[in-house]
Amino acid sequence: MPHNGSTVYIRFPSQAKHPVLHPATVVQAESTSSFALQPQDDTLAFEVGLEVLIYFEFGGKFVQQPARIEALPEDDPEAGIAVLTIGDWVSAENRQTYRICTVMADLTAAFGDEKDCPLTDISVTGFAVIASGKYQIGQIVDSELSHSDKKYSGKVSVQSTCALHGGKTRYGVNC
Repeated sequence: MPHNGSTVYIRFPSQAKHPVLHPATVVQAESTSSFALQPQDDTLAFEVGLEVLIYFEFGGKFVQQPARIEALPEDDPEAGIAVLTIGDWVSAENRQTYRICTVMADLTAAFGDEKDCPLTDISVTGFAVIASGKYQIGQIVDSELSHSDKKYSGKVSVQSTCALHGGKTRYGVNC
């Protein structure tokens, strides 16, 4: 996990088409999920509540984790930007798990405010749906899958987007 003096990289949801990883230094690590960052580029615009993806080295792997800006430095810019992770880290390297195509199974999922979104594939760590809503990479979305009269609900992190015809978008998510 990020520790004092380590470097993390911040990815803004608005940079989905052309992602840029902005380096920042951890200036205070309060726990494995709460720390303060000092971005190298002081012109970056942060706001409380903004959800971002952070990238860092952990156990010899390059990983990503969704996070939320909790507080901005008031009078002391050296205090850093308070960040709280809001999900588990996953590998940011090549795909680690096998995906199963579910298009022919006619399965659906609830995604955000939408019900019955077509479920296109699923894996141990995530899935993909086709939805009308507009979500950004790094955004946390409520979701629910149903199978055999059981419901599995929780929050997912948008990992990829692909615009489709008819105003719909394919969203790849990590659970």
